[in-house]
This record gives sequence, structure tokens and C-alpha cells, in this order.
Amino acid sequence: MCIPLDYRFENNKCQSRWNGLYRLIPGVSDQFDSEPPESRKFSAFFTLRVVRARVRIRARIKYRNFGSFQTLLFNQTIDVRGSISEITPAREVAGIRWYELRKLGINWSIQQEGTFAPQPLGISSEGQLLHRWMGSAAMDKNGNIALGYSVANSDHGNPVYPGIRYSGRYADDPPGLLPEPERTILDGVNSQTGLLGLRWGDYSALSVDPVDDCTFWYTNHVAGVGGTGTRPTRIASFRFGDCK
Repeated sequence: MCIPLDYRFENNKCQSRWNGLYRLIPGVSDQFDSEPPESRKFSAFFTLRVVRARVRIRARIKYRNFGSFQTLLFNQTIDVRGSISEITPAREVAGIRWYELRKLGINWSIQQEGTFAPQPLGISSEGQLLHRWMGSAAMDKNGNIALGYSVANSDHGNPVYPGIRYSGRYADDPPGLLPEPERTILDGVNSQTGLLGLRWGDYSALSVDPVDDCTFWYTNHVAGVGGTGTRPTRIASFRFGDCK
């Protein structure tokens, strides 16, 4: 089912309005590559792949109507190696590009956008770089934005196995940034090396509780037991301090 940008189910206008959304997204900038990392292994010690999907938006786009304006919130996985200054990566580095569109009158425009790909201090090798993908973003009733995602590295000495983290921003934070500290929902304990290891799912989901419009509920998964079992789903909840 296709939902046009004015959020009315007008099937004859649906495709053209979705094309309008894609025209708002920059193809390439100096700071990021909108072509996601290739479908490949990040390392030999775990079989983690990011599926190539050109400028594909991660489901689902989140719509809110605040009365005086409307918003759409979404994200995509991109290659951020061009923005890393400590070293020059030879291979792609997965990060998350996120967007908030806003409609005040007739047309939609980009209200803010940013790339989320913070790295540990003192990086000396490519394996230490953190990859973030499988993102999902949502907004609460105060306009605060949260982003959940999968995270991993390819450092054999100090591995970050595929885990689940989130970050966010208060509505009055500087635009384009997620300045809230990155928080861990679950640290992975092993990698997916067999069975379902060739594909790390399709999507994760971050949603706001309709009862209080403050609590974020996030679902994602981690590697299966022993690296070959069924990947368990994990569910977590959190909220911003100013949302009551």
C-alpha cells in the first residue's frame, strides 16, 4: 500500500508524490555516499552483510500531524567512510542518514537531516570502526526524535558483536544532530556464522506508545545461540525525560 505525501489515499497521485519525496533526498554530498555498503562480509569472524539497496528508505516512514504542521521521519543506511578523519578505510563503513520532512503549507521540505556514525576515540585500525545499520526512527508528542539500530565492528581483538543501541535528540537540540549519548539495549555475545547468517533481516521497528505518546518501543534482533540458531527478537522501551 502506498501512502502519498499529503497522507490522503489518492491512488492516482500516489506514485508521483512518492517521487516527490525522493527528489527531496540529496543523491550525493561531500559528507556521505547515498549508495549503501555493498552486500559483503564485514570480517571473517562473523558473517554480517548489508544488502545493497540504492537509496532505499528503511520502513516505516513515521507520520505525525501537530495541527499547525505535519512531519515525516525516516532513515537509510549509507556508506560514511568519506567522513572518517582518523584513518582512511579501504572498505565501506555503514552509518545511518536520517531525515525529518515538514509541511507547513502546501509543500513538503526537509526540516533537518543528519548522519549518525560516531566512532570510538583513538582508532588505529579499520576493524575498530563501528558499523550501524537496520535503523528505525520515531518522534514523540513533544517532537523528540529517537533512532534505534544494529551495531557491530570487525575487531578480532576487541569485538563488538551484533548488538542493539539507540540515540536521540530533544526537540530544541541543534538541528541535524543526535546529541543524546548512545545507549545500549543489548550487547551481542556472538556472531551469526551459519544458517541465517547470510541475511541480517530486513527491518527493525521503533514506535511510540499510543497510550501516553511518550514511551518508545523498539524491536530488533541479535545473533542466534552459537551463531547458527534462530535469531531471537528483543524488545525494549525508553522515553525522554521531558515527556510526561
